[in-house]
Amino acid sequence: MKALGPIGMARYLEEYDNGGNGDYTKEKYQQPDYSVEEILNM
Repeated sequence: MKALGPIGMARYLEEYDNGGNGDYTKEKYQQPDYSVEEILNM
């Protein structure tokens, strides 16, 4: 069994504690890979 880690825990709580929708366990692997440049330009 894997632990979520701090970021995973925050995303899990966001989805299920605030009435979020979706399936975090499936969606976490569909996250796009951003470069540092792309993140800084967001």
